[in-house]
Amino acid sequence: TLMVPGGFREDWVRTWNSSDTMWDMLTASALDDQGNVYITGRAHRDMVHSEADMVTMSYDAAGELRWLNTYAEPGPARYIDPVAMAMDDTGHAYVLALAGRPHWSYVTFKFSPVGALLWERTYGTPGNHAYPSAIAVDDEGNVVVTGGAVSGSSDTDFTTLKYDSNGQLLWVARYAGAAGASEYPSALTVDRAGCVYVTGGERL
Repeated sequence: TLMVPGGFREDWVRTWNSSDTMWDMLTASALDDQGNVYITGRAHRDMVHSEADMVTMSYDAAGELRWLNTYAEPGPARYIDPVAMAMDDTGHAYVLALAGRPHWSYVTFKFSPVGALLWERTYGTPGNHAYPSAIAVDDEGNVVVTGGAVSGSSDTDFTTLKYDSNGQLLWVARYAGAAGASEYPSALTVDRAGCVYVTGGERL
């Protein structure tokens, strides 16, 4: 839907269903410089919603499907929930998801301009949980993700990671606020110098 002077104009509508008996939930989208739209979400595999796959797709500016990629979480923890999406300047799509493998973890995916999965990276503290919330790509093609990760004291801290364009982990930064408090990041952005800004809340 496009905003035009005086209101909105609906150019096209597209519907996608994984199954007539299950339900799907789209959770994030992004747009590239050519007007292609990218969408990601989860497709449930069972009626009690304990299992879900990740579905990522792209439409061109005219609403024609360019590609679709369905990702099934391996192993017994068959649940993955994408929470955020970003694009780089060369048409690569990045998705940040919550997955249970075997504890709740961040999983970062990179897709090629034609929808092929190029790499995935998992972050989770052994024995604890990590809950992703936001993603951004800088001008060099590095991807930054953030979320809340449980520390040794069971409090949740801001935990931000940076990968290069090949998926190599560059650094991990944690922020713990007041003693006994849990911090939950909600958004991040990256400036032209590559500095990362994270915002969120704290609960005592």
